[in-house]
Amino acid sequence: MANEKKSSSKLYRFWKILGPGLVTGPSDDDPSGIATYSLNYIGISPIKALKYSAILYGLTAPVLIAIILHTSNDKKIMGKDTNGKTSNILGFATFILMTVTAVLLILHATNGKVEPHTTPG
Repeated sequence: MANEKKSSSKLYRFWKILGPGLVTGPSDDDPSGIATYSLNYIGISPIKALKYSAILYGLTAPVLIAIILHTSNDKKIMGKDTNGKTSNILGFATFILMTVTAVLLILHATNGKVEPHTTPG
């Protein structure tokens, strides 16, 4: 009985040490290769994953920017360290730009194309 426990603990330690090497080995110890290999292994295209994460970021960025602007201008939260005029101008410009971009992204996803306004002629 004691020999079985000893051999099972040795086997556990062996696999504990060898296991991560078996995962990182095929990717040649490259962190980005590990992620790519893992995504391919479970059947997800890394390019599609990157595309969908960019879309998700594009849709959530305006909301996050609005929350940050609201919080950084609230004297109850920030005290005397609220945003200055320049920070607010840059923040609102970024918010408007990201909101327009998100709307264009939604239009592009629903219509398949977004074209600038042209006059018929």
